[in-house]
Amino acid sequence: VLYAGRVVEVGRTPDVLNDPQHPYTEALIRSTPTAEHVGGVLHTIAGSVPDGRSEIQGCAFAERCDHAGEACTVQPEMRASDDDHFAACVRVGVSS
Repeated sequence: VLYAGRVVEVGRTPDVLNDPQHPYTEALIRSTPTAEHVGGVLHTIAGSVPDGRSEIQGCAFAERCDHAGEACTVQPEMRASDDDHFAACVRVGVSS
């Protein structure tokens, strides 16, 4: 999964779709129309994609993320949630 030109999540398709680890991936999945949405309201992702002409500091999704905090001011490294599933989010691998 890419966001603002950065890889934010990598994994087998079923793993990413059934257990998204990055908040952007979660938001994309919630925004996907289904048969139940016919005539209904779709979920949207608040805010705008960062301007690609400017250097992005920290997590590119932080300004749109419901979970963003101080740690998101530094670009996150890819972290493993399991052997074949990785996400660039400080929340990955942290118990809630």
